[in-house]
Amino acid sequence: MLSHSDSKPSMPMRPGHYTMTGRGKQRGFALLMGLILLIMLSIVAVVVMKGSVLEAQLTTATARHEQSFEASEAARLISETVLKQSIVNFAGNWPSSWGGTVPDISFGTTTIFANRGSWLSLLTPAGGNGLQFACGGSTLINLFTLLPCASQNQVTYNYTPSAWQTAFKINTCPTGTGTTCSSSQMIQSNVSVLRDGTISLKGCQINGGSYAAGATMCTATLLQVRSAATLPGSGGKPGVTTIAQFQFPNQ
Repeated sequence: MLSHSDSKPSMPMRPGHYTMTGRGKQRGFALLMGLILLIMLSIVAVVVMKGSVLEAQLTTATARHEQSFEASEAARLISETVLKQSIVNFAGNWPSSWGGTVPDISFGTTTIFANRGSWLSLLTPAGGNGLQFACGGSTLINLFTLLPCASQNQVTYNYTPSAWQTAFKINTCPTGTGTTCSSSQMIQSNVSVLRDGTISLKGCQINGGSYAAGATMCTATLLQVRSAATLPGSGGKPGVTTIAQFQFPNQ
């Protein structure tokens, strides 16, 4: 007699079908967590990298701002003594070596500016740099009788510093590059001047419309001097612009 089992015969597995054991499930979960952690670390790395790049850009921008400010201030100071000599003593005229009417020896190019040869070389009209010509013409700009060009309104001109005529173009090498550098490395500073009228100085007395006997230097000429420095690599856009008022006692 044949005996038989009560258990049902096992069903064959279909192709492509499998069951995952407990260990396999753990491995899959570990892989998923690893991918999530990798993505999170990648995001953190990108954020840190962007922060470092931004910090470097801010540092560079700050350094360039300071460099532009120093260049702008230096350009104004370079022209101050020359402006005083021209406006106060010679009614806005310039030394003959620049194309003006004042003899060099009278202007003081060999005496007053004996130790400032580099200043004079920067201000000497040459190749579109240094002292400029009035309204793009052939006459040197006169800062004592300074008037806007014919196309400009006097009132609008006075209160629009960006429209002021450029009196000097000064090209200098950045600090640390020596006394000479290529044109692409130069800092260009445009200095504009506005004659802002005259004032009476303290201590002067006026009698009948004239100054009291013995009174000297009773008035002073006021100048607004604007300087805008353009750094190399800035696409020609001015960096820092500074404006200051100068007071020159009339003699």
